[in-house]
Amino acid sequence: MENRKRNSIGKIICYYRKKYHLSQNMICEGICNTATLSRMEEGKREYDFLLSYLLLSRIGKNESRFEFILEEREYQLHGLRKEIQQSIKERKIGQTEYFLAQYKNNMPQNQKVHQQFIQFQDAMVKKLKKGSEENIINELKKALLLTRPDYNERNYKLYSSMEAKIIYELFQYESCSEFLVYSVLHFMNEYYDLAEKNKHMIPFYIELIKKYEKENRQKDRIKAASQAIEILEQGRSYRYLADFYFHKIKAEEICFHPLENWEEKRKELAETCHHLYYLYMMEEETDKMKQAKEFCREKLQCQIIT
Repeated sequence: MENRKRNSIGKIICYYRKKYHLSQNMICEGICNTATLSRMEEGKREYDFLLSYLLLSRIGKNESRFEFILEEREYQLHGLRKEIQQSIKERKIGQTEYFLAQYKNNMPQNQKVHQQFIQFQDAMVKKLKKGSEENIINELKKALLLTRPDYNERNYKLYSSMEAKIIYELFQYESCSEFLVYSVLHFMNEYYDLAEKNKHMIPFYIELIKKYEKENRQKDRIKAASQAIEILEQGRSYRYLADFYFHKIKAEEICFHPLENWEEKRKELAETCHHLYYLYMMEEETDKMKQAKEFCREKLQCQIIT
């Protein structure tokens, strides 16, 4: 029974691979060879948990939805990964380094996925220590290159959850291309469910909009905000929705104000700004309510009456 549960992961990958019309090479590219994946799909190979988790994430699936039976060593490494990630989240540098040392001593030495995990976490420790941006970026790129040596090529790929996190960090340092970011977003939009889209796509859109605002790329700002709004409005959470609407309104005001049809657009934006104001009210964001009210008065010549 235990072996059957352990080997079922390969069957799950096989099922979704065929459902999405994906080749074995597309899923395992850079992570393992197709022979390894074939053996997993046939139930002939007991899997390494991190390897199987990252292969699952290449088809947009989260390991928490499936039942795993872990051997003692895998259970220990799985626990250490959680401890490392939690310590980084809590900014406990010494504790993180302690757990990382334990992980390095116990992990399989010839598997790229474990090497990538360590390389990535080492970069995060350097970030916590406020190390030089150059060193952090180099560590992140080394981590990504372990499984995605072709990441600079302009074509769409499948991305593991770890690869996506590394790319997000690189983008915060403006050290990867916009195409790569949109390639990740395209992958997530195709294969993630709504909850995972909200969790993982929205942070990318926040960074994209920051970049477009800084570079005065208002049309790109509108496009990115609209895409983020579309994702959020499919779900149940209001978080960030008002902020994306405000970005869109501000960018549209800049783009449309000089045009002949400005008066018609001004009325449309004023109405949206009213809705935005009440979204902020629901979130009890009093400072942002004030900003929306001032923007509506100064830029759109319209008063918000409460």
